[in-house]
Amino acid sequence: MTGYEDEVLGKAYDARLVKRLLTYVRPYRRIVVLAALALIGYSAVDILPPLLVGWTVDGPVQAVLDERIPIEEGFGDVLVYASLLGVAILLGLGVRFAHMWLTEYLGQRVMVDVRHQIFARIHVLSLRYFDRNPVGRLVTRVISDVEALNQALSSGLVSIFGDLVKILALAAILLWINWQLALWLFAMIPLLVVLSVRFRRRAREAYREVRKEIAVTTADLQESITGVRVIQSFGREGKARGKFRALSDRLCGAHVRTVTHFAIFFAAVEFVFGMAQALLIWVGSEYVAIETLKPGQFFSVWMFIGMIFEPIRNLSEQYNTMQSAMAASERIFKILDREELVANPALPAPMPERLEGAIEFENVSFAYRKEDWVLDDLSFRIEPGESVALVGATGAGKTSIISLVSRLYDVNRGRILIDGTDVKGYDKYELRSRIAVVLQDVFLFAGDVLENIRLGQESIPEERVIEAAKAVDAHRFIERLPGGYRAEVVERGATLSVGQKQLLAFARALAFDPRILILDEATSSVDTETEVLIQRALAKLLEGRTSVIIAHRLSTIQRCDRIFVMHHGELKEAGTHQELIARRGIYRKLYELQYGLGETG
Repeated sequence: MTGYEDEVLGKAYDARLVKRLLTYVRPYRRIVVLAALALIGYSAVDILPPLLVGWTVDGPVQAVLDERIPIEEGFGDVLVYASLLGVAILLGLGVRFAHMWLTEYLGQRVMVDVRHQIFARIHVLSLRYFDRNPVGRLVTRVISDVEALNQALSSGLVSIFGDLVKILALAAILLWINWQLALWLFAMIPLLVVLSVRFRRRAREAYREVRKEIAVTTADLQESITGVRVIQSFGREGKARGKFRALSDRLCGAHVRTVTHFAIFFAAVEFVFGMAQALLIWVGSEYVAIETLKPGQFFSVWMFIGMIFEPIRNLSEQYNTMQSAMAASERIFKILDREELVANPALPAPMPERLEGAIEFENVSFAYRKEDWVLDDLSFRIEPGESVALVGATGAGKTSIISLVSRLYDVNRGRILIDGTDVKGYDKYELRSRIAVVLQDVFLFAGDVLENIRLGQESIPEERVIEAAKAVDAHRFIERLPGGYRAEVVERGATLSVGQKQLLAFARALAFDPRILILDEATSSVDTETEVLIQRALAKLLEGRTSVIIAHRLSTIQRCDRIFVMHHGELKEAGTHQELIARRGIYRKLYELQYGLGETG
């Protein structure tokens, strides 16, 4: 992954994307209304302290100075204003807590909904999608991009709306107090706009660089951890550390440049704020002297200036948040809108309670990319209960055949029938539930042994799991594990041997009691003793089931009913082991090469 897609930033506001994002907010509209009311209340309460200070100075304080009321009476009035100020502060804290809690809760709930939707969507996409999209990129979509949406909802859109309301309210109050002084202060706004535009442009470039370096560093980290066995085996730890340090230094430099731009911008805003204060002292003092501005109003305006600069500064910060959120939502919706290449029929054909298991390919052609055919006009039939082995060189199309049977991919031409019905007519999930697949690279999930065998299918009793494990001779090593069938399985089964993981995969397949069983190099990674045990179990357990077996180790397939020899996507030979040996064709050559036999062997 180059990381280019992760570094691209979209518009700060895209009406099309915002409209779609609001559909996720709609179920929580009551929370939105409450958050909006809390925001308005918080903004209103936040304006009260400067006004109360001004009223105190122009009221009882000025009255005492003018000797219109005694000091005791003035002190009592000041105490009333001070009490109101305390109430306003406490009320502001409460309303602000409610506003922050509601917006964060809204963001978290929307984030959970979007994340669940993406997760569900990823699991129904065809394998073609995963062939072209790295896993790390999909993880970024589910975690980082959804978090960007959360920031946009909880800290972006709501904060922008609140800051705009606050700026307008403060501007209106300043005009109400003294419109002439307000116009003098508003003269600082063009300078702030210029600073914000310049900061936004530079921050955009800096933020893009950070995103790019994060993507590159994350990719290297994932690769290094995944390949740690190879790194240690060849003593490349120092080289790996050096490369990661260089990438980390580049990422650090990108972050430092971003922080530098923010520091310069904030310092510039503070400078403009200082200029506004100086202007207020110069012009405001004159207005107080000529009595067009009261002293208390002067203090109120002084406090309002600090309040109005804060949301202006926040708006510049929120620009990057919204820009990142728009880009993240664009990437998320690309996944959600992805066309399902292996679609379910509108009216699936009813599937019998128990399949017969007949498999038929009729003139099947299949390609992963355009017309680079992996299978070319392939036709054959596998009878119910028959065991068929697929052999041939790498790239001959063996794995493609079993993927098409399970409808992990759809054929380009021709059709595949199971019990006389096109697999495209069945509900694909029900079809796959009747087929068990054992792969060479066994994937085990974090959890216990029992759940790894039945994969969360609670309808499979523990007794059936144990019976399946005994059938493939996995029961003995499972019982020796701490906790037996409740023993913890770490990520990818790292504490189990390759042979033990293969035995668990066999137990998993047999516990589901499939009518069709597919083995893809399922015994290639086990030792000879384990293979003998598996072959003995399979000889009994495959009886009555349709089975398709891919194997490079020809000793494992000699007892199959038939052997299909694949070559460049075509079926070249078919027959029993003895028939194919006697035919002296491709299979005979493969057999002689594998066992080192010459023509006289």
